[in-house]
Amino acid sequence: MLGCVAARGGFRNWWVLVCMLVLSACSLPEPTEEFASQFDRTGRFVVRVQAPGQQAESVQGGFKWRQNASGWQLDLVSPLGATLARIDSRPDEVVLQRPSERPQRAATAASLMAQLFGAKVPVDALPYWILGKVAPGLDVRHV
Repeated sequence: MLGCVAARGGFRNWWVLVCMLVLSACSLPEPTEEFASQFDRTGRFVVRVQAPGQQAESVQGGFKWRQNASGWQLDLVSPLGATLARIDSRPDEVVLQRPSERPQRAATAASLMAQLFGAKVPVDALPYWILGKVAPGLDVRHV
């Protein structure tokens, strides 16, 4: 009897592993050669969100940042390593790609975030923030 229980538990663990691998296969492809990166960063993030009158929620994952003279690319990655979303920013257009969804486009990263969240998020300064610089045109007095 104990052998059957152990065997079922082992099968269940194997099935969970297979499901995780299948889900990670639904990720976006790695960057193509057309985006030749001049600056790369990889890291982790934790975001705490609390809507008025509701419990706070935490989201965690990773990111891959690539930047060159013509734009930047940001991948948001699940804790298991699957790419959940990719933002491609070029001078004339910003595109958000998510697995199994149609790409969303906007003129700037800030306007794309406003479409998604209904609020202004100053993400156009990301290329400067990631380099530890202040974006031009911002009234910053103390760094």
